[in-house]
Amino acid sequence: MSTVFCFVNMFFFIVGVSVSFAKTPDDFQQDLYKMYFPCQSVHQDFWEDFCSQPCGVSNTATSNELVVSLTSYPARIKTTWLAIESLLRQEEKPNHVILNLFEGDFPERKLPEPLMKQEQRGLIINWCSKNLKVYLKAIPVIERYPNAFVVIVDDDVIYPPNLLSDLLNGQKRYPDCVIARDVRKIKVDWWSYVLPVCYWNFTGMENSSFFIEPSVDLIPEGIGGILFPPRIFHPDFNKEELFFDICCTDDDSWFYTMIVSQGGRVVKVQNSQPRISIQNTQEISTALWRTNFRENKITLAKTFKKLFWAYNLGRILNAKDVLLEVNSVQAFSIYITSVVSGIMDNALRLFQAANQFRQK
Repeated sequence: MSTVFCFVNMFFFIVGVSVSFAKTPDDFQQDLYKMYFPCQSVHQDFWEDFCSQPCGVSNTATSNELVVSLTSYPARIKTTWLAIESLLRQEEKPNHVILNLFEGDFPERKLPEPLMKQEQRGLIINWCSKNLKVYLKAIPVIERYPNAFVVIVDDDVIYPPNLLSDLLNGQKRYPDCVIARDVRKIKVDWWSYVLPVCYWNFTGMENSSFFIEPSVDLIPEGIGGILFPPRIFHPDFNKEELFFDICCTDDDSWFYTMIVSQGGRVVKVQNSQPRISIQNTQEISTALWRTNFRENKITLAKTFKKLFWAYNLGRILNAKDVLLEVNSVQAFSIYITSVVSGIMDNALRLFQAANQFRQK
């Protein structure tokens, strides 16, 4: 499966064709669909295959529902249906898949035809009067389903069919923790200072598949999928005047702060299958974010420093302050620490691999 995912990414990176959207998907999007979701027959029509797919949600009543939530906006709505298709084809069926949209972005609520078809298979379009921007991904659904397990995801990713089962398996093992497939690991130096973000570990960018025990120094990242148990957040989590003021675009850091400030911890589960970024969904601003990654890490650090002091994260991380840059002595100690940490991480991975081999 991972080989197929890698081939898909390489193929569309080479093609680099721009996407346009009519009432039904154009040829490029049809090709995307066929690559990500192969038809049962090579001769089967794309639209026939798409429309013949079964319901993607569970109708079984449970005390704690499983709800998948995401948001989108006009620049990406043309391909959002592909991400949702991967959510409707999960091995573990959710009770609801909800797409939260700011009604001001979509005059007359006009949406692509595939999204309308997916409503017949369980997709819920939740029209929101407030423009919460990136926070639309989670807050409306958490408020609407306070007793549910809420999984947030991104709109530009094809998720593997075991995404929800991986997250739920982690939740069964650690019922009081937030479960994520990708995290940022906060680093604190020997002098009890939080290191600049450029020294943190970003498991999503490193394609790390290993497991990390419950911790207060892991920031869950929405791109990989995050499972929030009910009532895990600090009461400030939905106060827009606060999150827009402190971290307008970094919802991951805000939710992390709301979790650990309430006594919660985060677990990183293993990624048995990778996710795929949908090609041609990364707009210029996002591409520049990746190009100027160092500069944006500085922005992330400044945001985290605000959260650090606003919510007294020092007592949780056992740290004095957040560093935005380091001197030569600190840089040397970081190097030594990273070498030791690398050795320990490799040892951990070997140990986990050995355990998996014995279990087989």
